[in-house]
Amino acid sequence: MLDGEVSPYKIVYTGALDELFGMDEGALPYRSLKFEWHHEDIDSLQPYPVTAYPQAEGYTRITEYKKMPVQNVTGTSYAVEYSLPYKKGEKQETYYPVLTEESIALAGRYQERAKQICNFYCCGRLADFKYYNMDQALERALAMADQMQK
Repeated sequence: MLDGEVSPYKIVYTGALDELFGMDEGALPYRSLKFEWHHEDIDSLQPYPVTAYPQAEGYTRITEYKKMPVQNVTGTSYAVEYSLPYKKGEKQETYYPVLTEESIALAGRYQERAKQICNFYCCGRLADFKYYNMDQALERALAMADQMQK
């Protein structure tokens, strides 16, 4: 039951697991991202469309959009990505769960509650409270689709 009603439809929830329950057992920790947008009158900034910079001071990744797909345009536009702690109410989005023993235990309690809702499925980084690379996210979505057909 969700809001006292049994849904005749299968519902896939991909949002923040703690927000599903109004954070009544506590807030789960997340990382957010800040993007700085730039345009330069140069042909290319970096050799690849998306490059991670794990050793860089402050930022984590640069995405150069003219290379996704390759475009014949003057100059280049790109975003510099910065990781920061998520703070609710500061116009940020939750991107990545912060996995600690405490947060995993809290997420487990929320997940058990979500399993009690008929025709309701949690899937994705926020709803599963797991870090997924893109290939893992796709694998998880396909496994969830198989599970829902049973």
